[in-house]
Amino acid sequence: QYRSGPLDGERLAARIGDVIGRAAEVWIPAAIGGHNDHRAARDAALAAVEAAPERPEVHLYADLPYALWYGWPSWVTGREPRAYLDVDAWLDGELSYRGLDPRRMTRQAVELSPRARALKEKAMSAYRSQLPALSLDGSNPERLRNVLSHEVAWLLEP
Repeated sequence: QYRSGPLDGERLAARIGDVIGRAAEVWIPAAIGGHNDHRAARDAALAAVEAAPERPEVHLYADLPYALWYGWPSWVTGREPRAYLDVDAWLDGELSYRGLDPRRMTRQAVELSPRARALKEKAMSAYRSQLPALSLDGSNPERLRNVLSHEVAWLLEP
């Protein structure tokens, strides 16, 4: 997790390639928010996908809490868009800014069941030291509700 030098992206891609060579599908962070580790993981995984003998189905998932800067877009929640705030455009712009082409991506949103929400909240508790810095410790109830309400991803077209 903590490096003393620069990341060796080629080595990381090769290591990921060893695993995804047998996968039918892979789930990769979209790197929304630009977190260095998320971006490095995404770029290495995409390089490994390109080098794979058979391309697996690629899903890019919404990095949390970064993707929730303004809440979920209306295509996720099914609610009317908020006045004066186009979250859909912001999220597409963020994907583009991070080097992705939203036109090659099919949106996927799943509303979590109460059981899935409870399991997700339990899994998040493993990162309790990080939750306050991400406003996911209960200090921002709306953000926490949004994180627990849905899973969002995009199917990346070849």
